[in-house]
Amino acid sequence: MLADDTHTLRLSHAYSSSQGLLTVGALEIVLALGWRHAFGVCVGLGACACAVWRGVPLIRSRAADWSRLEAGTLGCDARPGASARERAAVYSQPLLAVACCLLLLVRLGSPDVPLDTWPAACPAWLPDGCSRVAQAATSNAGALKPLRLHAPRTHVADAAVAWAERNRGTLLQRSRAEGGTLLHFRFTSRLWSFADDTLLLLTCAPDGATRVQAQSQLRLGRGDLGVNRARLEQLWLALQATSAASADSKPGACNADL
Repeated sequence: MLADDTHTLRLSHAYSSSQGLLTVGALEIVLALGWRHAFGVCVGLGACACAVWRGVPLIRSRAADWSRLEAGTLGCDARPGASARERAAVYSQPLLAVACCLLLLVRLGSPDVPLDTWPAACPAWLPDGCSRVAQAATSNAGALKPLRLHAPRTHVADAAVAWAERNRGTLLQRSRAEGGTLLHFRFTSRLWSFADDTLLLLTCAPDGATRVQAQSQLRLGRGDLGVNRARLEQLWLALQATSAASADSKPGACNADL
């Protein structure tokens, strides 16, 4: 009788663990798809597969056949009698659960917040996590200066959006600010999906050129290891190349109307 009670407790614990992993994995898949994060989707799928892989024999064993459990073939723990498949599921489950929880914490801890105004400067609490290329309060920009492109503002905006989509970026908002166009992008790291906010302000200079200013900053942490400045450097090169190749590239081509 005592042995049956022990088996029941162990079986219930294993079944609950599989249910929990399935829930966490499914939530991770949904959030990762929303952010187009391939690694997160893979982790979530792995967690769900592990939960189902381990949960199916547990469900069957709840009906009966306690002899299989006592022989160690149901995978409630990693006893020598368990099959290779069941041992793999047992050992993978905690690792996948930790990975899913970390990804969820990163994503839930850095939600998308609408930014529809051009900031006056980088946040004071981010001295090493923000790069700004602007006419005022430039910070961590290296040799970068605001761009002046002889191309329509709409073309420059479209080129920035296209470049972002090729580099794990997503356009969150396109609005008007400071008499120009403000683009708000979210960029994520390839592995753990740490998010950065990148703002691009496109205005018309007095001579009709399109002036480009930008600010890129992380959401979590204090230092970005130069990632945001490197991103702005790559974006600057892409926009310059696009402007040079544009058929509408000419002085006074800003075209303030979107």
